[in-house]
Parts: sequence; structure tokens; C-alpha cells
Amino acid sequence: MSFSLILLAAGDSKRLGSKIPKPFIKIGKKTLLEYSLIKFNKIKQIKKIIIVTNKKHSKFFKNIKWGNYSVSYF
Repeated sequence: MSFSLILLAAGDSKRLGSKIPKPFIKIGKKTLLEYSLIKFNKIKQIKKIIIVTNKKHSKFFKNIKWGNYSVSYF
């Protein structure tokens, strides 16, 4: 059995008080989104990852290291 993962990453992080959206905040050398992708990549049944994001956050995607992921973002 295989399935797709829908990862929600569209918030503005207002409660966090950051100008950077939470999925793109770096902890160490990776963003929170990258840590999530690393963990989900270990589940071999996931064949596609769909990231739901805010259109205005698209500039943050250029810095994400996708590796071998099959990722779409909207």
C-alpha cells in the first residue's frame, strides 16, 4: 500500500512573534520543514508529499534542501 502525505505549512507564525514562518525557521542547520521531511522520508509507503503553504511564503522554498523527495507545493 502507498499513499500521499499532505503537510500543512501555511501559517503566519503570529503567535510565535517571528517574521519568518514557523516551517522555515532554522534549528541548527535545517528548517523545521526539512526535519519533518527527513522523518516522513523514512516511511517508505509515502510516494508523494504535498505541502500546503501560503503563496506569500514561496520565497522561503528556494532555500529548502529537497533531496530525493517528490514534493509539490501549493
